[in-house]
Amino acid sequence: MSRRWRGAALVAACLGVALGLAWLLVPKPDLYAGVSFSTLIVDRHGEPLRLRTAGDGRYRLFTPLDDITPTARRATLLYEDRRFHRHLGVDP
Repeated sequence: MSRRWRGAALVAACLGVALGLAWLLVPKPDLYAGVSFSTLIVDRHGEPLRLRTAGDGRYRLFTPLDDITPTARRATLLYEDRRFHRHLGVDP
């Protein structure tokens, strides 16, 4: 490999590292800003008693990712974005 190509490869590698660090250090937006959730009232055994609508009149319950089955997660990714694990958030 010529000296010129090695220099270009080094510059490209440094640029890649810099962009990767910038991606990690840039603050991420709050995904739930301005989103209201429904209120679920349960009894002492965890059985639902009442479900109130969110501020916009819709039923919306927050569910942690760990409570969603892996099958449902895979199905969502298959439907929404088949290449989800191969890009950094934007798939051109």
